[in-house]
Amino acid sequence: MEKKVKTKKEKKELTGPISKPEKKEYEYKDDFYFELKGKAVNIFSSNGELMKGIIQDTSRYMIKVDVGGKVIYLNKAFIQKISLI
Repeated sequence: MEKKVKTKKEKKELTGPISKPEKKEYEYKDDFYFELKGKAVNIFSSNGELMKGIIQDTSRYMIKVDVGGKVIYLNKAFIQKISLI
């Protein structure tokens, strides 16, 4: 008895094209700082310092705060608490 050897091309034709499952794109929120944009807040840092200012903008790791006409950039890792004024 002779065995028929299948080539790679024949195997592909028999199995058909392989389809990948569709990826669902989810939008994850890193935080809720975007809700505070443009609002007056009290910011308590991890070293106990209190700042009063208006949040101008936020990014993934930093926030931009206007404190009495002076712009300060704060790393989010050092913020302990934020409350609205």
